[in-house]
Amino acid sequence: MKGYLFEMAALSLGFPVVAQQRIEWRRDKVTQIIFPADVVKFRTGYTSDDAVSQSDGRVMYIQPVDAMPETNLNVQTADGRYYAFDVIYNNAASEVNYIVSPVSCTHLTLPTIR
Repeated sequence: MKGYLFEMAALSLGFPVVAQQRIEWRRDKVTQIIFPADVVKFRTGYTSDDAVSQSDGRVMYIQPVDAMPETNLNVQTADGRYYAFDVIYNNAASEVNYIVSPVSCTHLTLPTIR
């Protein structure tokens, strides 16, 4: 019962709806995405033949092998947050370093209290 009440109270806080963020990447530079907590797991809309992706603690590194159509990247962090990104190839992208704010998460998993 306490767990149910806690979840209802948390839902009543009205978490804002956040649109997917856009990230541009280019073939000749590594794009780095820095999260507020360690990356636990990630899924991409591309294969390892199309791009290189790896994470190290709070930092995610992505780099396409060649020009490619728009794709996506989903990341879960150790603090229970989920992030969703649209990844767009731009050979002239000027920004290759992104710092992600916790408020930009698309979903937050709340702990269950029993």
